[in-house]
Amino acid sequence: MTVNLNDLPDFTIGEGDFEPRYYPEKCVPTKERNLSREDGLCDGEQITDTGSKNVELNIRGFLLEDKKDSFWEILDSGKKYRLVSMPWSGDVFVKNGDLRGPKGIDRNRDKWVYEYTLQVVEAGGSGMENDGVVQ
Repeated sequence: MTVNLNDLPDFTIGEGDFEPRYYPEKCVPTKERNLSREDGLCDGEQITDTGSKNVELNIRGFLLEDKKDSFWEILDSGKKYRLVSMPWSGDVFVKNGDLRGPKGIDRNRDKWVYEYTLQVVEAGGSGMENDGVVQ
């Protein structure tokens, strides 16, 4: 099977702010509801739904050594960014992240490869556009 690199999905945070060479190994959106649970007299529990929390994404991947500065910049900025990924796209704030390595070397580019994780939170009401494709 031949893979055309032009057909690979995009993964970006911001407009050129963070674009790792490799698509993340893990990009998992999660969503929770706020439920108030109280003991009931005869019926077990009384559950009240008080709304939902914003989507959070746990992202894990690899980046080349020359992208380390942009990784730290998005963590330090406190800005709202546009996230584009396959499972979810929308406006996010970067909550936290870490960088480990080097984990190896990309022999084609002769650069060190680092592993990163990011935790991002939806900025509010902006996600799930076109199943991860923003036009």
